[in-house]
Amino acid sequence: MLEPQGGSMTRHRRLFFLFAASVLFLLSGCDSESPPPILEKTPPPAIMPKPRTPMKPLEEQALRYIDREPNTPTVGLMIPLSGNMASIGESILAASMLAFSELGIDTCRLRVVDTQGTPEGAREAAKELAKAEAKIVFGPVFAQEVKAAAPIFARSHVPMVAFSNSLSVAQKNVFIFGLNPDDEISTFLAFAMTQSVRRFVAVIPESEYGEGVLHAINVALAERQRHIFAAGSHQQALQLGVVRYRQGETRAEEFEQRCSALSFDAAIVLEPESETASMLVKVLKKKQENALIFGLSAWKDASFAFVPEIEGAYIALPPQDGSSSFETRYRKTFGKECDYPFCMIAFDAIVILTQIDDFSTLTPQWFAKENSFLGLAGEARFTQNGHVHRTLRVYQIKNHGIVPAQELQTQQNAPARREPLE
Repeated sequence: MLEPQGGSMTRHRRLFFLFAASVLFLLSGCDSESPPPILEKTPPPAIMPKPRTPMKPLEEQALRYIDREPNTPTVGLMIPLSGNMASIGESILAASMLAFSELGIDTCRLRVVDTQGTPEGAREAAKELAKAEAKIVFGPVFAQEVKAAAPIFARSHVPMVAFSNSLSVAQKNVFIFGLNPDDEISTFLAFAMTQSVRRFVAVIPESEYGEGVLHAINVALAERQRHIFAAGSHQQALQLGVVRYRQGETRAEEFEQRCSALSFDAAIVLEPESETASMLVKVLKKKQENALIFGLSAWKDASFAFVPEIEGAYIALPPQDGSSSFETRYRKTFGKECDYPFCMIAFDAIVILTQIDDFSTLTPQWFAKENSFLGLAGEARFTQNGHVHRTLRVYQIKNHGIVPAQELQTQQNAPARREPLE
């Protein structure tokens, strides 16, 4: 069960009840002649026409099911419902619908707009939501979309809770709700210190995101080094090597050549695609067989479950105690797998709505004042600079599942409890 925290959380505990009905409960006030096509695993032919046949915009179809309270404040949801990233948008929309139903939210209307996964689309979507006088906006997903949309909402001080994890686009009115790379790096380093790791290599893509995370690694390592010196320890100084690569372009031979002069005990690999991550890790293990491999939270996704090179790698995740239950409910409701972590953070974003007493006076400053919210991913703590922090734990990928690293250390001789990769 979710239990919100914050200044007004106790007034809203009544909203957290068991999911005793289906999503139709959420949609009871809507026209329900047919199910929402974008959430169907195999949409009926009458709803999904043949290619090139004009189709009613997906966001308008979604409005039939969610934008159902005409006399309540408008809440915006900016997601890609068309284009190459439409599957992510559909997962976020599904998780949002599930959250509305489970939390019994009836104090606002959710207006869904399609960003097409592009800056231009996000800008137009933002204009539409600004015209609709949205009081708070969830999304968009990608950093370039956030950059395009943010100025439009900044003029009217409308808070944005973006699903991106790029801290470079955080602002006073833009909160980065994706898993914070700083939290992941700090969690990795704390664990690495317990394993006597002193030599690191950062494998980063040639991108703004990669350079941003590299900066976080340098800052975190410098802080750790200061603690070592302050304690008068005679431990070896921490070292960091860096290898850059072009996502989708760098070949194994080229990457191996770039790694030839490196010596490391642990590698931090910032690659979200399973095929490329497999290639990078394979080369790293060939170079240093016993090195620890730290990967992204995205490696929890099912696409990594049967990648042999990923076996044994470590990932930093929010506590997974309630994750499996949510994924089961999601699968049962929508007939498909949850797109991690987007479904999780979308659900937790909707939890925020249960804390808002007066949408008419909502400002970005309210988030820093309330500070924390409790959801599927544990406690999310908001700061004035737009960063959102969570306490993460280290898990290891073992036998197509994930095992808490602490459990591995304390119960090495006992059968480990495994959570499936989903």
